[in-house]
Amino acid sequence: MKRQDKVRVGVLAMLAAGMLFLSSAGAAEWISGLSDGTTGWLKEVELKLNSDEYRAMFVNDPRTPQESVMRFLKRAARAYDAKNPAMVGSFIDKAVGVLKTGVSKHYYSEADIAQIVSFIEEAAPKGES
Repeated sequence: MKRQDKVRVGVLAMLAAGMLFLSSAGAAEWISGLSDGTTGWLKEVELKLNSDEYRAMFVNDPRTPQESVMRFLKRAARAYDAKNPAMVGSFIDKAVGVLKTGVSKHYYSEADIAQIVSFIEEAAPKGES
């Protein structure tokens, strides 16, 4: 390999690494636009979903349900901040529905998700703001 080709490969590798760093560094940006009252429970749920305790359970699910659940919960938090209790409940139901779909597809069992669903329902705002 010529020196010039090695330099190109090195530059491309550094650019790719920079993109990965920027994309992972900005991963939590979606939380910042929410009120302090809602960001706390979102962080707790995200930490729980990505914990070692549940990571092994999600291995059989090719859909990456943690991301889908967090997307719906983010929307629920925004609805809460907008004082729209009907939408809060709807998005929380959709988040739980992602997990229940995994049960129906036999990626994991109802018992596997029971604690997560309970945690989400307890942690999430109830719609009254």
